[in-house]
Amino acid sequence: MALVSLSAMCHTVTSAFSCVGGGVVTQKAAMGFTKTRPLLRPGRRLCVVVTQTRAASAGTDTDNRKARKAGKQSANALAVHKRLKADDSYFWKLKGESFSRERMDRKTATELFGEDKSGPGSEFPSSSFEIESDTPVTRSGEVGKDVRAIDEFGEDFRNVVPEWTFDNLTKNDRMRYRKPSPIQRHCVPLALAGHDVLASAQTGSGKTVAFLLPLISSIVRQGGDARNTFGAISDSSRDPARPKALVLAPTRELALQIENEIEKLTFGVPVAENSVNNRWSAAVYGGSSARPQLQALAAGVEIIVATPGRLVDFLTRSPPMLSLSSCQFLVLDEADRMLDMGFEPSLRKIVEGSDLPRREKRQTLLFSATFPQELQNVARKSYLKPKFVSVAVGKVGKSNSAVEQRVVRVVGTGTKQDKFTTLVEIMEPSKTNVDEKVRIARFPNPDTVCRLSRVITVYYIHHK
Repeated sequence: MALVSLSAMCHTVTSAFSCVGGGVVTQKAAMGFTKTRPLLRPGRRLCVVVTQTRAASAGTDTDNRKARKAGKQSANALAVHKRLKADDSYFWKLKGESFSRERMDRKTATELFGEDKSGPGSEFPSSSFEIESDTPVTRSGEVGKDVRAIDEFGEDFRNVVPEWTFDNLTKNDRMRYRKPSPIQRHCVPLALAGHDVLASAQTGSGKTVAFLLPLISSIVRQGGDARNTFGAISDSSRDPARPKALVLAPTRELALQIENEIEKLTFGVPVAENSVNNRWSAAVYGGSSARPQLQALAAGVEIIVATPGRLVDFLTRSPPMLSLSSCQFLVLDEADRMLDMGFEPSLRKIVEGSDLPRREKRQTLLFSATFPQELQNVARKSYLKPKFVSVAVGKVGKSNSAVEQRVVRVVGTGTKQDKFTTLVEIMEPSKTNVDEKVRIARFPNPDTVCRLSRVITVYYIHHK
């Protein structure tokens, strides 16, 4: 029978012994004190077994934990490596099969634009941006002074954009635009004229359409042929995807929102027949399976909307799945937020470390809600041509008046589930208006939900 009989003051027994017979046994410990205890009945053997020190035991436990952690990390790294290899094989397999299948998640007109309520006597509100048409706009720069702002999306504007884009933008059963917002009035003609633009506008002021209209129009105007000033492109099964435009966004939600706007503006129109690409756009972002995104890249897309992390991943595969050598346009949406979120190293890899054409051979549009000095310095150094146009609309950093913001205190302990439950209760259709339709946008951190209506309501839910 093994006994461990150590005092709290002494962690090590200095000797091990056994004794047969009656009487007592004395244990001498490392701290210099003695302890006596009676032996068992005569004829029984008592063994005192020396145990390892607590310090040594703790050290062993720590080593074991480190070894287990290192083993898990190694296993995870191996699993990631296998998954990446499987994705690589999947992509090149699709390329070898000349994959061109239509996207399975293509949305219908009702899903994109809502129900068609056109008919006699129907009235359609024009863009809510008209309420701020008198917002002051400041333009500066050595170029673009002769470019006039546009006052409305009328017949004159039809001549500078593809007809189908104009129809999708202005028809009553489509996007129903009448007049451009202030940022659109200036940035659309400037970008169509080929100038680089650094634009700052209030949140919710229509920046997405402001850069998508000239981007899509310029791609169509320059033709679908992938052979351009950046070199001839062969349609080989071993060639990576080669988009003609790149839009960078800081979050997955914004990337999906931008792609949704592209789907609206290009609805019902296939890519040019002489293009090597088969789809208009694809969103490339992390936090989800890469397989649907690889399918889109294998089919070929004209416009890539991407978050920096996943894009760098695709660019740095061996061999790379994606090449930016044919990109004629680079757009950074919410550029200030990308810098705040620490994406500058990834942006540097994309803009300076990839095969993206240098700024002299591409057109760059930077959109931001604020104009921090850091952003201006980075833009002048790496992104924009030496001569570009700055456009500032309204008060920098202010939200558009069409965006109503409320702060609501959540009931409960402040968990994500408590916040989401509160949001669902807030966003439920009112009982007095059964026809009111509310769409709830779920985010990884469900702190924000938007009511998609005439006035956008943004709720910030906090426990404290």
